[in-house]
Amino acid sequence: STSTDQNPLISYNLTNSNEGWYTLTVIDSNGCAGFDSTYLDVSHSGKCLLIPNLITPNLDGNNDNWVIEGLDEIPEAEVSIFNRWGNQIYYSSPYLNDWDGEVNKGVSIDGNNGKVPPGTYFYIINIHNGDETGIFKGYLEVEY
Repeated sequence: STSTDQNPLISYNLTNSNEGWYTLTVIDSNGCAGFDSTYLDVSHSGKCLLIPNLITPNLDGNNDNWVIEGLDEIPEAEVSIFNRWGNQIYYSSPYLNDWDGEVNKGVSIDGNNGKVPPGTYFYIINIHNGDETGIFKGYLEVEY
C-alpha cells in the first residue's frame, strides 16, 4: 500500500495468518528513504471487547449504564472502577453491564444518591486469561 497523506492510515484484513513481519518505508520530498520493520502477532482468544469511555447516567435512556460489548461472554471477568485518588468505588464479578455511576465499594458519596460526581474515573478489567493481555486499563468520563 502507498499513500501521499501526511498521516496515512493503512489497514489490512488478515485472512490466513494473524502474524508476520511488517515494514513501513517513508520517502521524503527529496527522495530520501527510511524504513522500520516490526513483527506483529495480532492473534487473540476470540474475546473482543468494546470499552466505551463515557457514560451519562441522567436517566434519559441514552448511555445511562457503562455497557462493555463482549464482556457478557466472559463470566469470570472482574471490573473495578477507581476515583482520581485511587480509591476503589465500584467492583463487580461477573459484570452485568449495569454500572450507572453508583458507588458500591469503599467510598461514600454525600448528596448525590450514591452516585459519583461528574469527572474522570479509572477502570481495570481483568478477564483472567492467564497473562497481561487479559488486563485492560483506561479511563471513563461520567457526565450528567
